[in-house]
Amino acid sequence: MDDPNTPPKTETIYDPAIHKTYKPDTRVAREAMTRKARSMSVRFFIFAALNLFEFLNQKSGHTAYAIFALLAGLMFLAIGIYAVKVHRNAFLAAAGIYALQILFYLIIVFTTEGGFFFFAIPLAIKCAIFWQIYVIYGQLVELHSLEEGDWA
Repeated sequence: MDDPNTPPKTETIYDPAIHKTYKPDTRVAREAMTRKARSMSVRFFIFAALNLFEFLNQKSGHTAYAIFALLAGLMFLAIGIYAVKVHRNAFLAAAGIYALQILFYLIIVFTTEGGFFFFAIPLAIKCAIFWQIYVIYGQLVELHSLEEGDWA
């Protein structure tokens, strides 16, 4: 038996003109990531200069690594320009280049007599920089997915 005092059930009808999608405020996060990415872009320009120096330094001893250092220097120059614009793919490309450089360092370390003593510090520095680039790339991916609404 139905109670006569209960109000009638009404259907909820979706009206797109009234409906507002919740969008999180990412201004502070965007500003912080822009600052971080732009400071990293300055580092990319420094990395380009260091890679060009490595090219000049290594071209007589390790020709393959010297050519790769020249290409990496030119790539980091381009990546620095895109990093100023906070492109996450620039950081992905930079991480890939650093991973290849670390691989080349490991090949040189294991194939050269006493190579570890000459390449231990540069290898450690490249690993630390790779980690920084990887972390910034991860933060940019999270920020982009938050802004695009993939968080729900």
